Amino acid sequence: MNPVIEKIAKEAGINTEQAEKALQSVSGHLKDKLPYLLHSQIDNLLQGGSLSDGVKQKFESLKDDLENSTKDFGAKAQEFGQEVGKKIGEIFKK
Repeated sequence: MNPVIEKIAKEAGINTEQAEKALQSVSGHLKDKLPYLLHSQIDNLLQGGSLSDGVKQKFESLKDDLENSTKDFGAKAQEFGQEVGKKIGEIFKK
């Protein structure tokens, strides 16, 4: 059980289903007001995690994306270099 839902239910004197609906409402409101990049941190916090865990997950995801992009860029740069080399070779053969 989500510790945040338990806390809401206990402190507000409502059942867990009502507490879950309240939490979903607050989550939706925060996501409407804050940038998309923070949505995973909001989810993490509202599930009982810490902000640092959410930030760490986001940076790991960004790191993975950057590594993949760098590999793709390297492969494309190599292909481009080979094509340029072929074209230059063709020019000088004429």
